Amino acid sequence: MFIWILSLMVAASAAEAPAPWREQYPEIALAIAQAAEADPLPGKFGKSHMGAVLVAIAWHESRFRPDPKLEGDAGASLGPWQLSRGWHAPRDIQGQAIFAARLVRESWSVCRDRPIDEKLSWYVYGRSGCEHRWESSRIRMGLAKRLLAKYPRQEEETE
Repeated sequence: MFIWILSLMVAASAAEAPAPWREQYPEIALAIAQAAEADPLPGKFGKSHMGAVLVAIAWHESRFRPDPKLEGDAGASLGPWQLSRGWHAPRDIQGQAIFAARLVRESWSVCRDRPIDEKLSWYVYGRSGCEHRWESSRIRMGLAKRLLAKYPRQEEETE
């Protein structure tokens, strides 16, 4: 899972100039792989789907910048997944990946009546319902779907 997640990260960032923190991608890839294994999305390919969604969120929110103290939203959010400070997220990368996976699953639950591309609306709007930020959800889910289509996880193809 780790190597596959790392390959998704490299594929997602291929169109941009190499980031100075690219050598730290393995740390984030490992955190994503462990979070996806521990807290997969529902369904047969839940681990791969969670991994791809976490990659897509981290790409759009921070371009995989590994600094767990990375601040966005005028200091209101932190880390690669730009977790709201109000959520009391962990400060370490591994803890943030696990926390982000938990929030993705919660968003899936809260937005269960929305189309698949809009199931991240609760997450991207800051845990305030599914009536907003549909386009932001669609963008992140679009990347996750493209990555899954182009780079299917071999272990799950045969399951």
